[in-house]
Amino acid sequence: MITAVSACGSSSKSDTTSQSIAVPDSQGGGETPTEEQAEFTLESEVMLSATGAASASETYASIESVFGEGSIEAPDLFAGDHTSTPHILEETDSVIGPHFVFLAHRDDDFNKGVQSDRQRNEIKTYDKSDDEVLGFEGETMQFEWYFYVDSDMSLTSKFSHFFPA
Repeated sequence: MITAVSACGSSSKSDTTSQSIAVPDSQGGGETPTEEQAEFTLESEVMLSATGAASASETYASIESVFGEGSIEAPDLFAGDHTSTPHILEETDSVIGPHFVFLAHRDDDFNKGVQSDRQRNEIKTYDKSDDEVLGFEGETMQFEWYFYVDSDMSLTSKFSHFFPA
């Protein structure tokens, strides 16, 4: 599940009633503060949840329905890149339940079809995304997700990052 929360800002497309929201602690938990304690007020919330059973094309359609058409930058979407394998999938297991799987192939994936020291597999927001998922000057955005990296994951040692801000 990926949740994007926009707070202390406004959205022309959102008619969500403002409400206080939980402020996470360092362990990911949190309690809903009173109005006086709230660090910010919820203006809009967008959630993308995996079903675990979708095909790759259904997964991509689900992501784009939330973050906008063209919001996926995965190797299989760029000519000259690793196009034979979908790079964002949905799976279900007994520990996590339904979840998204982002695949990275150290020696096969590139950066939007250009062979370089970088690899890209991401969901992004941009000018074609709804206002609810865009951050604007003076607004606060909160993102929440659960993330697991397998201990035997092997990427290029030249350049790798997760969720750049």
